[in-house]
This record gives sequence, structure tokens and C-alpha cells, in this order.
Amino acid sequence: MSIGKSKEVIKLASLLGQGSICDGDFVSPGSARIDGVVNGNVKVEGTLILGSTGVINGDIEAGAVQIGGEVNGNIYAPEHAELSSEAKVIGDLTTAVIVIDEHAVFQGKVNMQVEVPTTPEKEKGGFFKKVLNKDKKPEVSAAELPTEGIIEENLINEAIVEDIIAEGKDLVDESDDEIDEEFMQSILNDV
Repeated sequence: MSIGKSKEVIKLASLLGQGSICDGDFVSPGSARIDGVVNGNVKVEGTLILGSTGVINGDIEAGAVQIGGEVNGNIYAPEHAELSSEAKVIGDLTTAVIVIDEHAVFQGKVNMQVEVPTTPEKEKGGFFKKVLNKDKKPEVSAAELPTEGIIEENLINEAIVEDIIAEGKDLVDESDDEIDEEFMQSILNDV
């Protein structure tokens, strides 16, 4: 069995490429694919695809997961969880539907007594909003924000942009405005 064989096309909101490292929590408002390393918790509103080179050292909360890499933490995916032959999961898994390939490594407990969000809750972002609100920090007024260093950093960034423009380089490559559907599908099928 191979991840990505299903006919459903997943539109990615976030992508962490191979060789990338995220030290801290990773949050995506839509589906995401991780081929790099995340040293922190991962919260994804839609489907999380963890490629064969991906590693997550923390807990995962997502609507559904397709695991092809390594997870050292608990997984909460109320809709669906799929572990491919290259998957290595050390932690507990909570899901309504689970598919584990015969060569996958899984060490933990499975809890399948989970309430799957209904379609109206999904459309309202119910699950994801609850996850975000759980971690919501108190609001801070503009007067309370630190300003030291921010102005200097903005001046440095403006100087860099001015240097790029002076060299005659474009800041945005307008030829890449549209996502190549074949390229995205090949990424999904490579897991």
C-alpha cells in the first residue's frame, strides 16, 4: 500500500520541504505536507501528510493523517489515520479509521472511540478553532508591544529590498503565480 493512492486530491496550504527544520510548534490553517523535521507539536486543520523523510518530535492534531515518516509523539486524527510501509510511530493514536501497512512500525495504543466532527462543524472549522482557542494567549495592546530592535530590523529589510531593486532584479517571479497541478500531484504521490 502506498500513501496518496486514493483518488482524493488534497490541496496543500503549507509545505515544509526536505532538509528544513522547524524548532517549535507548526500550525497550518489547511492541509499540510512535511518532508523536513519539526521539533514541536503539529496542528493542522485538514490532512497532514508526513513524507518518508519527515520527522515530527511532538504531538500531532489534524483532521486526518497520512504518515510515511517518523513520529515520536501522540497523534489525534479523528477522521482517518494511515501508516505506510516506511512509517515509524512511537506514541498513542486516536482516530475513527486506521490503516497500517504490514511493514510499518507502530509502538503505542490505538483509541478508536473518537467522535468524528460532522460536516457542518468541519465547514465552520470547529475542530481547528477549538485547537487554536485552547492555546490562545491574552491580547496585548499596541502600547505594551516592545519596539526595540523592530525599527532597526525594518530599516535593514528595506535596505536589502532597495539593493535588490537597484540591481534590476524582480522581487516576485510572475511566471510562477499558478501552481503546477502535475508537480503538486507528483509531490503527493512520492510518499
